[in-house]
Amino acid sequence: MTFYGVVDERFKSETDLFQLHIHRKEHINKLEKERCKGKLDIFIPRNWKMERYKYQEQLRRMLLSEIRWQANIIFSQRTMFYAKQYNIACERIELEARYRYLGKYFSEKKLVKYNPWIICAAPKRHVDYLVCHELSHFIHNDHSPAFWEMAERLYLGLDLKAPTSGHTIHQLRNELVQNKVLFLLMYWGRPSYLKSFFWNGLVKHKTPLIIPDYMESTDKRVKSGYYTTFAIRV
Repeated sequence: MTFYGVVDERFKSETDLFQLHIHRKEHINKLEKERCKGKLDIFIPRNWKMERYKYQEQLRRMLLSEIRWQANIIFSQRTMFYAKQYNIACERIELEARYRYLGKYFSEKKLVKYNPWIICAAPKRHVDYLVCHELSHFIHNDHSPAFWEMAERLYLGLDLKAPTSGHTIHQLRNELVQNKVLFLLMYWGRPSYLKSFFWNGLVKHKTPLIIPDYMESTDKRVKSGYYTTFAIRV
């Protein structure tokens, strides 16, 4: 899988936990932002050509900084909610932005690490799945049937000895790992990868990525959904 990335005002993220919008704005000469919990608006100068690497890199740095701020709030709240409810010895979270890295537990440090980009493309049910997955490792340090049963009990709010089928937790797991938009953002968010999309300061290719619920045909008719100027080749 390869792709070439440009993020501009056509890209947006709207989930039940986080809203991200990028806008063009007159009479500014640098990136600006407005934020509150669960919402981020970034403003790009009207005359910036976002196909240029230097502007993408500035946007990447601001986005990562702001998304870390949002992700810290979201993951802290969700992790402590489940940890306290089931008396699991996790006391803090950290964030680590790496490609194809979703989360990792450190039971001896009473710590869970998460990838902050997750909140840009994952709804609450996927965030909660990941939280329950990592917290279950404090009890089972493998991926045995007992582990998946524990994760499902946490997610569904069941008693720790209640019988479970595993259907719900495996469905959520499959949905999350198949989220192409999430992995594209995680890819774009790494400086070395972002730079590789450009040659002589300009993006190499520009093609829209078609994702679920979105389609742009040759006659420019658009269905509702998310839009990104990423191009993906499988």
